[in-house]
Amino acid sequence: MTVQTMVVRLLLLTFLILAPLSQAQGQSDLCEVVFAPTPVRETMREVLKQPASFVNDTGEGGLRFDAEAFEHAWRALDRTKGEISAWSPQTAHDAKILRVRLRTKSSRQPLRVLITAGVHGNEPVGVVTAFDLIQAFSQNANLVGRDIELTVLPALNFDGLVSGRRRLTSGIDLNRAFTGELERDNKVIAIERAIGRGDFDLALDLHGSNERRQFFIIKQGPDANLANQAIEVLEPRLRLLSDDGKPTGGVGVHGLKGFDPNRYHLEAAGISTSVNQGTLKSYLATHGTRDAYTLEYPGQISFAQARAKNLALALAMIRRAALKD
Repeated sequence: MTVQTMVVRLLLLTFLILAPLSQAQGQSDLCEVVFAPTPVRETMREVLKQPASFVNDTGEGGLRFDAEAFEHAWRALDRTKGEISAWSPQTAHDAKILRVRLRTKSSRQPLRVLITAGVHGNEPVGVVTAFDLIQAFSQNANLVGRDIELTVLPALNFDGLVSGRRRLTSGIDLNRAFTGELERDNKVIAIERAIGRGDFDLALDLHGSNERRQFFIIKQGPDANLANQAIEVLEPRLRLLSDDGKPTGGVGVHGLKGFDPNRYHLEAAGISTSVNQGTLKSYLATHGTRDAYTLEYPGQISFAQARAKNLALALAMIRRAALKD
């Protein structure tokens, strides 16, 4: 066993001890959280003061998830107590789900938004974007011009993130495992529990396409042009085209490398649909979520650019959803 492996295991053990303790000291998984911008802003500034946050650029074209920095961020959220609820169920480590909830203090009906990230362990930028969204809404509760209830599950495949492995330790692709079958992985059951009823106005599942240089949104179905309007926040060169440079068409016609032509369709530059079964997006759509999407960042641009543009795209999606009603 290498020293690095021993350190990672020690950090994970520390996390397993600390998370249940914070819950036992009074944090409820049903806690309604209100914005208290000043203390939360100070905490998040500490958590995210390094530009790379808890994902480090190796300098060799890859990104490394830093478990120690991530756990520091999680403990910092715990310290805010009444302002942000940081929750983790007391289950086996591989089924542990981390959840943050924030809500504006208002009697009006909020926009209910779910952010999920880290489904695939080799797509860490989405995890940083999830925390960037927590920071953004902590600093400005009126960021999208409407009351909001934000639920964030930032690291669904924690073990995979630490090891850089796409799948769960069981070998299952988590984004094909939400099939509704009675016999399902403990991780899937834990995620379903953390999500609850699933009746969100908007759900964004943050992913990455490590071989690409352009962003794209995968829709679940008709959405009154929400995605088409939000993608405008990105420069045209950053919106996915087919391999022959065409902005639209069935991928079986124009071709997208690595995509099954029977399952994906490119509607416009950066906008696609899919019919994959068992995705988190499809699970949410069938459990009451009004608009569910997968957002894919490109792995072949700089981490700083991917992080900034991913945040901009996620915020644009939330703003368009806020205007939809």
